[in-house]
Amino acid sequence: LLLQCSGDPDAKSVYSKIRRALVLFITCRLGINNAGISDNHLIDALKKETQDSSLIQRVEKVLKKCATIRYSPDPPVKNVAMDLTEAHNMLTQLKARL
Repeated sequence: LLLQCSGDPDAKSVYSKIRRALVLFITCRLGINNAGISDNHLIDALKKETQDSSLIQRVEKVLKKCATIRYSPDPPVKNVAMDLTEAHNMLTQLKARL
């Protein structure tokens, strides 16, 4: 999903894909249903599986940013590349910890 984001000029679409990639990866690794899962439920499930509070805080921060931008009427696009890199790095770390 993250590879589909490179070059996408629509910030809402990019952040929607970032959230989806995180949700799908985490729920798949934890063996939980992703249908309709809230960010809070996802973070709670993550806290039960890993003690890496720094990683959990980073995931939570990105999920909040995704929600904010996805529902913003005119989202900024200046940090999209940086946020894509951060999401990719988080997925790599989550893969090692889950």
